[in-house]
Amino acid sequence: MNWERPLYQSGSKPFFFFAVFGARFEQMRISEEHHRVNEIPAGLQFMQYHAAEHGEYLSAFYSNQIGELLREKGDDVFRGVIRAPSCLVAVGTVEHDRSLDYLRNTVGIVQCMLEQNAAAVFDGNALRWHTPQEWTDTFFFAERLEPLDHVSFLVTQQAPGTSWLHTRGMRKFGRPDIGIRSVPEASVANVTSLVGRLIELQAAGVVLGEETSVAWRGAEWTLRGVPDRNFDNPDFNNESIAYEYDPSWDKA
Repeated sequence: MNWERPLYQSGSKPFFFFAVFGARFEQMRISEEHHRVNEIPAGLQFMQYHAAEHGEYLSAFYSNQIGELLREKGDDVFRGVIRAPSCLVAVGTVEHDRSLDYLRNTVGIVQCMLEQNAAAVFDGNALRWHTPQEWTDTFFFAERLEPLDHVSFLVTQQAPGTSWLHTRGMRKFGRPDIGIRSVPEASVANVTSLVGRLIELQAAGVVLGEETSVAWRGAEWTLRGVPDRNFDNPDFNNESIAYEYDPSWDKA
């Protein structure tokens, strides 16, 4: 697996938030051989919550929008989460990000937590739930790093016939999430391909700015965006960069 960042530029630092329902810190047995973890990334911390003591905090994970996402995983998973006696959270800003070793190590750490017969893990950056099997198959047993698997693509309708295409999850790479407005319905798939290219470049270390040259579909494109350094924007919970749809992208 290639965990290098050959296009690395200094930018923001990666941030993780994973909540594993049913895991306990004292039961963690991380194996370098089995979990492919050679170190705990500097900056990553573990917080443990118990249903009997922290019920109000934990209930926020299975109510409102987050709870609706959990229900999509099925009744058995939903019941497993709400009945879990404990929740172990891996959270923190990672200090060293010149390679993606920190991501590989964190994937292995979450895998170890899930192996405690846990019910599910919530990825707070991408706003996604994963069952233990989904996590194992998608991330832990992946033959190669697929940055797009770590990011959510969201399509929000704007005016009739147009949408806002935006991402969540790029904070795991220490890079801004992406938003492209006024995308015609017929162009969503094509623009999604461009966004995928931007995700791959940022995972490789590129920092998107007000003007960025991007190689995509055999041509060089100049993208002009508006960066927003507000990490508290609820649409992203991350810094972001906004682009306007360009009809010439559909000719690529």
